[in-house]
Amino acid sequence: MVHGLIGIILCLAFCGWVIYLICPERVSFKGGKIIKRHRFKTEKIPLADLAEIQFHYHASVGFYCVWEFITKSGKSTLVSHNDIDDRLVSNLERYVPNFSREHFYQMYEDGDIEDTLNVWHAA
Repeated sequence: MVHGLIGIILCLAFCGWVIYLICPERVSFKGGKIIKRHRFKTEKIPLADLAEIQFHYHASVGFYCVWEFITKSGKSTLVSHNDIDDRLVSNLERYVPNFSREHFYQMYEDGDIEDTLNVWHAA
């Protein structure tokens, strides 16, 4: 009886650990803030504090990219993806002043297999 209970507890703990590890990063825009949720942790960046947005990627073996949101105080928040999240790009165009979806995609097309694009700077 005790061994069965311990087995169930270990199985539940293992399943919880796997869910924690595969929990995807989610980015939303609410109340003038960029909100990143990942692994039960929330980070908020007020759009007024945003100084720069960079897009790092490499496509030599598969594709992997990281969005980097840098505040005026130098704090950096990273959001990683296995593809270019079109919804995120659309939201950046909608909420970040002077961010251009077309300009971003043009910079990406002009880039190399591995590159860092400075896609937006505060005025």
